[in-house]
Amino acid sequence: MIDKENKFNLSRGCLVRSKSKDKEISHYLYNTYLKPLISKGGEFVELKEEEIKPLLAIRSEHKKRDVDYGLTEEQIFQFIVDKATEYQLGESNLLLKEILSDPSYEVPDDVIEDDSVLADEITNSESTDIDDDISNLLMVDE
Repeated sequence: MIDKENKFNLSRGCLVRSKSKDKEISHYLYNTYLKPLISKGGEFVELKEEEIKPLLAIRSEHKKRDVDYGLTEEQIFQFIVDKATEYQLGESNLLLKEILSDPSYEVPDDVIEDDSVLADEITNSESTDIDDDISNLLMVDE
């Protein structure tokens, strides 16, 4: 039987995610996945558009190198070496630096769903259920 935690022989993990208010991490996801990840040496890294764009661009070029551009893999790697600082590629990319840095063991508070919003949703849901139950009882008695 394969141990799920050591299946890939990884030393740590990293969750790369936007801090957008539209994409907050629920308490369930935090407690089930993120908290154990961080406790084992992993970390949360904020995904920033300006840091991911150069990586996506070079990936796109690499995928089309033979067909569309007539480039060799070596030419693409040389471009990365030559233009790393100018275009935030390779070692100069801040996202890659953060992912590969020593973990902070912290998750920013502003990426986790607000407890008060969750409590309001639960309370509203429960009171609606209770109102429905009372209405159903009253209809039965009549």
